[in-house]
Amino acid sequence: MTAPLSPAIVSAGFGGAPPGARAGAPRRGLWLRGAAHGAVLAPWSGEILYTGPFRRLRNVIILEPEKGYQIVLGGLAITSRAAGDEVRAGDVIGRLDGPSAQTEEFLIEMTARAGDAAEIDAGPDAADQMLYMEVRENGTPTDPAPWLRSNEKVSGL
Repeated sequence: MTAPLSPAIVSAGFGGAPPGARAGAPRRGLWLRGAAHGAVLAPWSGEILYTGPFRRLRNVIILEPEKGYQIVLGGLAITSRAAGDEVRAGDVIGRLDGPSAQTEEFLIEMTARAGDAAEIDAGPDAADQMLYMEVRENGTPTDPAPWLRSNEKVSGL
């Protein structure tokens, strides 16, 4: 299975909640941390069944690689495919959110003003974004970790 982010860091494993999660955050998949505005890739070849908003996951893409399996990717800022599209593993299907250009310019300016004497710290991974990944087999959530373990671009499993 292709990692949906490159690189991807598992922030919360199957059944876990991501750091700072609100009540009701899905816990039937993995939470992956990726770069702000990072490309979201199709983890498997197949047909897009749905793209659009879904509950607290913002935008989601549901991919059906084969009959009986669905992959749900949630937390996307932008989806670049439509329902009915066929995709190949590794195709860009959307993007994560991230700070606006104005926020990035502000941080660069503040860092420049601080010079070598100080550093602006917005947290260790302040610009990173979260992607939710759920694999369903015959409608039942199943841990995606076994499929991702062989992928060198995924850490934290």
